[in-house]
Amino acid sequence: MGTWILRGVDVPSARRGSEPRGGVQYHERINRVNEPRRHTTKYNDRADEIYRAAARLFFRRGYAATSLQDIASEVGLLKGSLYYYINSKEQLLWGITETIHDAADRTLRFARDVPGTPTDRLAALIKHHIAAFTENLDLIRVFYTDYRSLDPEHLSSVLSRRLAYERFVHDLIAQGQRTGEFSSDEDPETSAKAILTMINSVFIWFRPGRKLTIDDVGRYYAKFAVRGLQNTA
Repeated sequence: MGTWILRGVDVPSARRGSEPRGGVQYHERINRVNEPRRHTTKYNDRADEIYRAAARLFFRRGYAATSLQDIASEVGLLKGSLYYYINSKEQLLWGITETIHDAADRTLRFARDVPGTPTDRLAALIKHHIAAFTENLDLIRVFYTDYRSLDPEHLSSVLSRRLAYERFVHDLIAQGQRTGEFSSDEDPETSAKAILTMINSVFIWFRPGRKLTIDDVGRYYAKFAVRGLQNTA
């Protein structure tokens, strides 16, 4: 998949060479949030640092327990200086959340373009999803544990984007049932929710450096999910 959250951090691709390098970075997300202000490279570097620090602190202490002063101290700034880069603590959480969703959108597009059968596309989505979502564990934990602290408008956007992703998985399963690859005995909606719950929970237990690599986990989960859906008749 390419660089998608922080500059210099590459996310392993489920299909090497299948997608060009490069993607949404924090400074790109910040620039869209703070338009029409024009930003320099120095500004973007500092903003990236602030978002990284916020993600670490939100994970360690929780969003509610982390203050802007905590974040300022973490990056060596006065609290008032933070407002040159952000408008509020909620904007930091929103930026993290939107960045993760941007990555999910690229996973969806990647899976949609995979040639072959619904089985092939579902397996590709699971591998790509896991490879991307566990490369930056602090951000992913914040994304799943604190997103309900967003303001109502932002929360509504989050839930809408999640629903679109779930619908894509649902439709893949339904397509596989029509082609006879997947059993028609299984409910596509329940199956989609089960698969997404399974792969979204990888961040809880996965730690780099263990026996299984993240690619190993992706392959195992993809095989497990596909076998559970396959038509054995």
